[in-house]
Amino acid sequence: MTHNQHFDLYIASCRDDGGIYRYKLNEKGETEFCGKTDCPEPMYMIRQKDKMYVLLRAPFENSKESGLLVYHIAENGDLINPSETIPTKGEIACHLTLWDDNIYAANYISGSVIKIPDKVVIHNGYGVNKERQEGPHTHYVGVTPDNKYLCVTDLGLDSIFLYDKNLNCVSVSKVSEGHGARHIVFSEDSGHMFVANELMSTLSVFSYEDGKLTLKDTKSCLPDNFNGESTASAIRLHNGDIFVSNRGHESIAQMGFDGKALSLKGFIPCGGKTPRDFDFAKDIIISCNQDSDNVVLINKDKQREIQIPAPVCVCIK
Repeated sequence: MTHNQHFDLYIASCRDDGGIYRYKLNEKGETEFCGKTDCPEPMYMIRQKDKMYVLLRAPFENSKESGLLVYHIAENGDLINPSETIPTKGEIACHLTLWDDNIYAANYISGSVIKIPDKVVIHNGYGVNKERQEGPHTHYVGVTPDNKYLCVTDLGLDSIFLYDKNLNCVSVSKVSEGHGARHIVFSEDSGHMFVANELMSTLSVFSYEDGKLTLKDTKSCLPDNFNGESTASAIRLHNGDIFVSNRGHESIAQMGFDGKALSLKGFIPCGGKTPRDFDFAKDIIISCNQDSDNVVLINKDKQREIQIPAPVCVCIK
């Protein structure tokens, strides 16, 4: 990174009076507040070119249905000219992705996936955890690296579904019972899929080839001597290792993979409570700690803090 380069940080505050906070981040880990875009309870967002796609938890009057809002990103980084709010036809839309010109979203409570605006597939069934897996709970949508399939995790069914572009099911793969598949990253060579399992705080690895997934290993993301309650949340790949945030242990686990087995390398304290989301800007970790109302920037052994109510998602550019 050359001198004076910076990242734009967009951080979603999931409150009625919340919105999207924007900061500039420099190579030292210092931040400068640039402004806030008001929107009610943003849950998740992704940036593509000059647009920001934002899921809102329940933006419609007298309805629990979630919605999608699309902003134009101005040259200075401001979010402007929002679209009309598009219904996701389900409750608590928590993840979205773009595939060519198509937008897909996962509706967690409804256990459904939508191809915006109106193609909806609803999952059926339940898992062994009676409290958390009483029904299907879709949590992630993403495109496979070969650009052939849509991946959808279902926490309630311990499953990863692969769909074609029109949401026809191609295959279903399973993590261990009761582990609760939440979020996914693929290896840099595209040959492996890593799955953060929320309920048991584990990481699973599958081999991947042309739509075929084969489970190879599962490893805990918590210390052996940890006896408290903790759930896994976000997952990232960085410098060849896999990182998973632990809500309860209040850490980010660093995991390794040698092509056959997973290993636990260590933990990075998140600097707050409930690290729902995190990401890397170069080697700086930005951790969104939902229940301590802070975003912590971890740069080697130094931590800086931003106060933001209920931060749930960070988008870095």
